[in-house]
Amino acid sequence: TYEIPFILRCWDVIRKIKGCTEEIQTSFNKKRVSLGPTCCKVITGMTERCFIKFFTRNPYTIFFGLAVKFYCSIIVNGRPPLPPHRPIYSLRDEAIDLDH
Repeated sequence: TYEIPFILRCWDVIRKIKGCTEEIQTSFNKKRVSLGPTCCKVITGMTERCFIKFFTRNPYTIFFGLAVKFYCSIIVNGRPPLPPHRPIYSLRDEAIDLDH
């Protein structure tokens, strides 16, 4: 199917960074995120689709993925991640974009 090659491409990006796979697995097993800056840079550079597909597949959970995203954002950017851009809807269901 189409999904398998996409996930493998996401995995290949992480596998190319020496030790990143092991850091992710150790963090998951110990329930404590501890990743190096290079691994975090790759993770924060993942597309949202790739990140979600990778970090919601067994054995990982979305909660672990969110912890990784938060941790890596601080490591790479010096601050927590910004919330995703979402329009706010009025009572008439017309999108109101507060950012523009």
